[in-house]
Amino acid sequence: MDDTITVEIGPRSVTLALPAVEDCWAIADAWNDNRRFAMGAALGLCWQTPRPPKLRLADFRYNVLEYGRAVWADRREDGWPHVELMAAAAQALTLALESVVSNKEVADEAERFRADG
Repeated sequence: MDDTITVEIGPRSVTLALPAVEDCWAIADAWNDNRRFAMGAALGLCWQTPRPPKLRLADFRYNVLEYGRAVWADRREDGWPHVELMAAAAQALTLALESVVSNKEVADEAERFRADG
């Protein structure tokens, strides 16, 4: 598994990198409580360049869901297109989760997510 990937969001290339393993576990734990905010947290923690969010997980007392909610708001306020942000967040989530859970578990959860629509 690569530790970094590049995604296209609008006309810009964005580099996503694997966050600390503790953050990956926190994202995995948050996934069951609120998938959208867990994806936002993954996006924020993985985002490297350009213009990463100024938000830090510590600023939210390590509350992953509140951090993820704030990342969505920050990226939208910065003018990043929502649909492409969602696609990038899905890739960030996969990057983070694959480091702490098996590929089969990730594939099974992705299938459930698609089925839930």
